This record gives sequence, C-alpha cells and structure tokens, in this order.
Amino acid sequence: MGKIKIGGQLLAVSAALAVFFTALFYTDNKYQTPPPYGKSGRITFDSQDLNQECPIFLIDGWLLTDGRVTDKPTYIGEFSNLQRGDLSVSPHGEACYRLALRYEGVPQIVSLDFPQLFTWYAVFLDGAEIARGKGSGKLSFWLKPGDHALAVETLSKQGYYSGLYFPPALGTAETISKARDTRSFAYALAFLFPLTLAVFTLFLWQTGGSFSRWFGLLCCCYALYMFRYFVFLFSMPMVENWFWIQSLALYGLCFCVVHLTVLASGSADSRVWKGVRAAMLALPGGMLLLCFLIPVLPWAVFVHGKLTDIYYLFTFGCTVFFTVRGIMAQNWESRYTLAGCSVFGAGLFTNLIFSNRFEPIYFFGSLSGAGYFWCYCSEP
Repeated sequence: MGKIKIGGQLLAVSAALAVFFTALFYTDNKYQTPPPYGKSGRITFDSQDLNQECPIFLIDGWLLTDGRVTDKPTYIGEFSNLQRGDLSVSPHGEACYRLALRYEGVPQIVSLDFPQLFTWYAVFLDGAEIARGKGSGKLSFWLKPGDHALAVETLSKQGYYSGLYFPPALGTAETISKARDTRSFAYALAFLFPLTLAVFTLFLWQTGGSFSRWFGLLCCCYALYMFRYFVFLFSMPMVENWFWIQSLALYGLCFCVVHLTVLASGSADSRVWKGVRAAMLALPGGMLLLCFLIPVLPWAVFVHGKLTDIYYLFTFGCTVFFTVRGIMAQNWESRYTLAGCSVFGAGLFTNLIFSNRFEPIYFFGSLSGAGYFWCYCSEP
C-alpha cells in the first residue's frame, strides 16, 4: 500500500506540473504572442499594437548579414551562434541584423528592450546609432509614422552563444517597464529564496549530516545560476565571462540533486552511485575544456552542446533510477525529496524538448526550477 501511495503522489505532482508548464507555454511565451509578425525584412504595426499590455516581440522577419551570408532571412532564436550548423567555421565574429519598421499610427515615444546579449552590440535607427554596450539594453526613441530601418550589430569572441539569440521587445515605455519589472521580481525571488534558505541552514551544516550540507550547496548553486539575469540586466563587468560561472553552477546543481536523491534513497554506498559520481564529475571537466577551445576549434561548440544534452539526460535518468530504487526500498520518509529531485530531472529533460520554443515574457526561464522549489520544501 505504501508503494502505491508514493507512486500516486509522484503521479499527481507530475500531472500538476505538466498542466502548469503547458499553461506557461501558451500564456507566458514570447513565441506564442499574437500578431503583428515580421516577414521578409519588415514588420507593420500601429498605435493599437503598441498600446497592448504585452509588448511586440521582434522575432520574425530579420535579415542577417555576416562574413558568409548577406540578408539571410532568419528569426531570433533560430541559431544559438553564427556557425549555423557548419562545423568548419567559427561560431564567433561580427553580424548585422536588419528589420524595417513600418509604423501606421500617431507619433509617440517607444522603448526597445534587449533582454540578454552575450556579445557587444550597437543599435541603429535610420542609420543613426542610438545605443551601444554589452549584456542587456533598454533604449527609448521618438517613433513617427512611416518606414524606419532598425539594425543591430553584434561582435562576439568567446562563449557558446553569439549574435542576437533572445528576441527584443518593442512597446510603450510603460509596457516595457512593467514587463521588465515583473521579470526582475520573479528572478529576484528565484535568487533570494534559495540563498536565504542556505543562510538559515548554515547551523545544520555541522550538525545535520551530509544531507543538510548538500542541500545547502544545492541552494547556493541554484541562486548563483539564477543570478545570471542580473549580470546581464546591469551589464556587470564579468558579463562576457559569465558563461563559465553559469555552467559551473548548473553542473553543481545537477550533481547536488542527484546526490540528494541518492541519500534519500539510501544508496550512498552502492556501486552504482560510485560510477554515477565519477561520470558526473568527469563530464563537466570535458565540457569546460571544450568551452575554452571553442575560439580555436570551431567544432568544439557543437560537441559541447551535445555533451550538455547528454548531461541533462543522464541527470534525468539518474534521478528516476534512484527515486524508483528508494521507493522499492520503502524509504517513505524521503518521499518528498525523492519527488522533488525526480521532478527536477524531468524539468531538465523538458528543457531539451522546448529548446528554442519557449522563452518567457514575465516568468524566469528555467523549467527545471519548479522541481527544485518542490525539492527544497521537502522534509526527509
């Protein structure tokens, strides 16, 4: 009866989160917003479009020019770097994205928001530079009826992202500020909540045993991973190299979740865990080495991406395996931790499925975060 009860609880949690993520996909997704849409290098909109509660996301219709192509039609998010599948060329370099804005409305001040740019950038409107920087950018300008030429130039030298990867948002100053403030609040909660938990559990690190220590480390890794939003928001000096810290935080987070699942299932001394632990420590080392080699070995960015996918799938498989093992061993007191860790693993798997299909408007963009929040509310 106990096993059936635990299985039912896990099924209920999975079903609830499936409904939650499905709702997010259709209600808080930049790729699911209504028209207007860009096409063939142009987007047409009016005052009514600008004054909606949701910004206009400039996703479709861009023309890309770099060292290999001229005015190639693309949408923002189609490519994570300038390599575009050709492993013989560098994923880095200069690029220019152009989009014609045809405005049919009354003159007004509008804002343009770039959420995360992993490169140096310069924004031009009708040939005049209106912004320059790195990280993220928000700019305002006077928009008159007629045709306007918007161009975004990027320059990247390192990392696994390059070019314009996250779609910019266009709208009134009030609309853009509201969206940014809401998103900042969500990320602030995602950063401060686990960090607060880590601080409050410090006294348990010496007295609460291995579980408490790994739980505290998990909180720190998750907070560090979520801090990336503010690194880009405030264009901090380390923005160009933040991908190193972000990667380490994510690898550490995955390791902590699997380790907690192992502890909760009573498998800490098993041979299986020893093999899993060796693999989870070795793979990140190889992936970080590949990051370092990307500027000189173009194919390294592709291999890095595939290894990252494998790492996510491996984490998902491990959490499911040790969760089932814990249930079979009747570790009922650890059921919430087991549920949380398995949901986290499923969240990583979901991230792979929704890659370049889900980009939140207000919420924070880590689907695996729900599993983590469920996990740290557990009481083993």
